[in-house]
Amino acid sequence: LSDTQTTPDSDTGEATVDNENPEVIITDPDQPVEITIASGTENPTIDVSAFITDGEGMLPEITINSDVADVAIPNNTTVTGPAGWNGIIDAPTVGTPDGDAPAGFSVGDTVISIGSSDGTLVFDNPVTILLTGVTGTVAYRPALSNTWVQITNVCPDSYATPGNPPAGSECATSDGTDTKIVTFHFTEFGELDLISASAPSSGRIGSRAGDFNRGALQSITNVGQVLGAFTEAERQAQIATVRASLISLINQLIGLLQAQLAAAIQAQSSQ
Repeated sequence: LSDTQTTPDSDTGEATVDNENPEVIITDPDQPVEITIASGTENPTIDVSAFITDGEGMLPEITINSDVADVAIPNNTTVTGPAGWNGIIDAPTVGTPDGDAPAGFSVGDTVISIGSSDGTLVFDNPVTILLTGVTGTVAYRPALSNTWVQITNVCPDSYATPGNPPAGSECATSDGTDTKIVTFHFTEFGELDLISASAPSSGRIGSRAGDFNRGALQSITNVGQVLGAFTEAERQAQIATVRASLISLINQLIGLLQAQLAAAIQAQSSQ
């Protein structure tokens, strides 16, 4: 071990990451690991390279507790990284609230980044991310993209045990205080703030529809440019991302049309 690395306790599986030891190395495939990241730790990482061959490997149960987000990876979960991935998982860090939000939203204050700066990490079992203090709409930003995708699926079961999203997708659930996101990938996740505005005119709706079309085409273009460098699992994940993005764009357009119709009916009834 270097001076900046630590390992889980051999008996309890617990490890603490801080600015003196920002990286924990996991090597036991049978030991559940619970990692606590001290407040203020810069660039905490988890080294699972002992399990990774050609960018893929099976992980033990890993729980991450931090001020930024809590994360749970189930036991015997296979992770697939982008080409050349070295088996280092970036633990949750505070992200930047920028990028293109879905129509009607702005990117909120809570944004986290997790996974790898090299690209998307894809899992064959769903993993859970807990965003403390977030209760509204949430989204994710795919790797190599500047566009946020609204998470529209509601997890099918209770908040305590949310259940699984559709294969290759994600879902969210809230208890009125915090929000859990269940997903098959690590990228960036965050909250969306609803933009308050008067009902749009038909001209504005036409303009927004054009924005939706351009956003959808850009998503397809972005994915098309990078699919050739992905493994089959990554390609499937990116295809699922585009599908979810298109569904979200269509739902937003329907919502704008419904708002326009409601405004027109209200205006007519008041005459």
